[in-house]
Amino acid sequence: TLSQMLDMRANGEAFVYNPIAYARIDRAISGAGGRDLRAIVRDRVAEPAGMRNVALGWRDPEGGDALRFLAPPFHPVDGRLAKQVLPDDDFRAAAGIIASPLQMAKFDIAFDSGVLIPPALIRELVEAEIGPLGDYRRGWFLEDWNGQRLLWHSGWNEQKGSALYLKVPGKRLTLIVLANTEAVWWDNSLVKAKSPKARSRGASSRNTLASGIQDWARRSGGLPATGRPNCPMRECRPHPSACVPCASGSTS
Repeated sequence: TLSQMLDMRANGEAFVYNPIAYARIDRAISGAGGRDLRAIVRDRVAEPAGMRNVALGWRDPEGGDALRFLAPPFHPVDGRLAKQVLPDDDFRAAAGIIASPLQMAKFDIAFDSGVLIPPALIRELVEAEIGPLGDYRRGWFLEDWNGQRLLWHSGWNEQKGSALYLKVPGKRLTLIVLANTEAVWWDNSLVKAKSPKARSRGASSRNTLASGIQDWARRSGGLPATGRPNCPMRECRPHPSACVPCASGSTS
């Protein structure tokens, strides 16, 4: 069912991260709305949230400055950052929104204020019973740390970009990090926030980022990092673009 797909249970009762199945939700949205997915999301999400210069995929005719000022992707090669080609996947339910942190912050404010979804649905995410390894509900990873419910999603495009969108509802805090390298991605548990050993310039930047996130965690009461055991981004490695900006705007 559509509800099972939103909770990543398309393969059964247990949560299994499946961005390919999630991407197919756009067919249900377009079928029910009778319009292109891009038009529906712009009318129902981007416009009500006050988001401007946001590209809903590479082929969005209203992409504006989101495409013009997009930072090109880089990846460490032999100790130096090498410029990479841009991805060419378009917009779908699981990925494809290109937006700046400021526009993502506008989305977040609209999300929290009830402009986009009823407050009761947010309460369900905060109050849902989950196991010690967390869960996935309505497009969010859910985990608990030191008595705080964490809502988060990460994004990853292999050798091109990465992202983290983390919310601590109990403290009304949100952290949004977008990168034009893989610096924000590693396969650690969200609630452990261990930093990888530096093996290159890119890895070194991950250490710096981890230190900054841990400092933010100590101040806010949440302890973020990207990934988790059986990291979802690693699971979708055969088709990494499917989970690219889950954290960058589709809020899958």
